Amino acid sequence: MGMPNKLPADMSKPIKLYLKRLKWVDGDYIENGAYFGGGMGDYIYCAFSEEVQFFVRAKTRFEAKSLVMEEIPNVRFYR
Repeated sequence: MGMPNKLPADMSKPIKLYLKRLKWVDGDYIENGAYFGGGMGDYIYCAFSEEVQFFVRAKTRFEAKSLVMEEIPNVRFYR
């Protein structure tokens, strides 16, 4: 269910990612049709680059960034 995460090959290297809030469709699916289960006042965010794709569930962009940083410690974000 959902979408698979694709982490950086070398977690010790600095990496810069985009962060996008995905749209819910029908309350359980995101815009590309992947199932993430019912949204309970939160959103699915995707941190990504050409090599990385990482999904988190969060209520705010700030919370999403924090969750990504827990898994990818050397991350920085565009904008």
